[in-house]
Amino acid sequence: MSIDYVSGNRNLIRAVNSEGRILVADNGNFDLIGDLIDLYKVEAAVLHEERKVEEKALGRDIRFGDLSDGLAGKYRSLADQISLINKDFSTDDYVSIMIRAQEDISPSYLIGMEDFTIAVLSGLGIEPQYMDRGNTWYAQFTRRAIAFTERSQNGEFGLVNGKMFAGLHACDFDTAFQAGELSGEAGIGTVAVGLGGALSDRTWIDGRYFQGKFLEFDLRIPRSYLRVIEIICGLQLGYASVTGERLAMHGLGIGTPILVLLIGALSDRDTFLAVDSTAPIKDAASSKTISLYVDEPAPRKLKADKIIEYWLRDGIEWDCACPYCRNFETRFPSNVTEARDWWLSEGKPKITSSDLYGEAPLTRFFPLLSNPSGEVRSLAAEARIGHNHWVLQRIESFTRDCDSLDLENRIMMVNEKVEAYLSGEGGSAGWQNVVAICWDLVSGTMRQLYEIRSGFHFDKK
Repeated sequence: MSIDYVSGNRNLIRAVNSEGRILVADNGNFDLIGDLIDLYKVEAAVLHEERKVEEKALGRDIRFGDLSDGLAGKYRSLADQISLINKDFSTDDYVSIMIRAQEDISPSYLIGMEDFTIAVLSGLGIEPQYMDRGNTWYAQFTRRAIAFTERSQNGEFGLVNGKMFAGLHACDFDTAFQAGELSGEAGIGTVAVGLGGALSDRTWIDGRYFQGKFLEFDLRIPRSYLRVIEIICGLQLGYASVTGERLAMHGLGIGTPILVLLIGALSDRDTFLAVDSTAPIKDAASSKTISLYVDEPAPRKLKADKIIEYWLRDGIEWDCACPYCRNFETRFPSNVTEARDWWLSEGKPKITSSDLYGEAPLTRFFPLLSNPSGEVRSLAAEARIGHNHWVLQRIESFTRDCDSLDLENRIMMVNEKVEAYLSGEGGSAGWQNVVAICWDLVSGTMRQLYEIRSGFHFDKK
């Protein structure tokens, strides 16, 4: 529960506490990080255009030492501006107010105060090599976040009754490994890592740095998924290298089905691991493009317009077993016969997201998969929200079932899901390739963590 949304959810908070469930008090910084990304995105875009000119001359992406001194200096100057304004926002008074608001809901644990610098840089697509700055520059922000947690636990910002998860950030595997080491050295075994900034990055890359070395890819891939997995794996391995234990972790902002599977594969049945996200709600209800989640044969998002197009063209219907879809379809059934007659009469047009709003013909034929006018619109959105969470719960159950297996069988079970994702129709080569690279990193991390002792665990308050 973000402290920004407490006022309208008091009854829900009381119900969660009375039932003895785990209640997490988020620090409410997500929107602030987004605002800072928006504040600097134009300036960052100008620098990125200058960088692309130099990359075109090189014939590849920038590596450490490639960028001209002038442009690298501009990137450093922008990063320093972001670091300074971050300190203006994250004052001691701000933290005191934040913790009072968190403790007001009697949480099981609190998400600690963050330093926003790395999250904003990641959201802007600014890589370490653009500034020619190594890990040591990033360490200062991890230490600052750790210090916030230590001071919070010592009561400097007010009484803290719940467990505190340090709010850390990283931008790649190496900075995440370093953050894990620093957390281990400080004796902090519970960490919340902000991943919203990482997922907002829209850049594509031709390789990545790993343990100081550059690994080149065969194809360019989207940075966002890989950055998320690098951060999770790096934190775990860095912490384990210092403590010999697993890190208890909360991944903030992760709801993408395939990422939930991959992160869940790193779980240990005796060590706490959680993710949260508003993505299942936004994808189902508020995004311009409606997306529904599936977990068979592989976890993925399916766009509603594509579901309808397959239904009309190939007869592949949306036959979902979840109670939300079934209940809605009982009240407001899809009318495929009339939909196909209309589609054929119109010359088999390509279906787009704009065809699924208001009074458009398809909204009458497929109310569950569209945003029709009137009361049905909100009912359809609620059904889709329920469906998406139902799918994520199934993915969670799958990873829990895998926890009971030995290492090789566990890897085999997850690999079957990944292979189904990679062979799925309609996926772009770039996104499939990044999932393959992510799985290679996750499976390697699974092997390294297999003999590592369990860490912090709790089932309820």
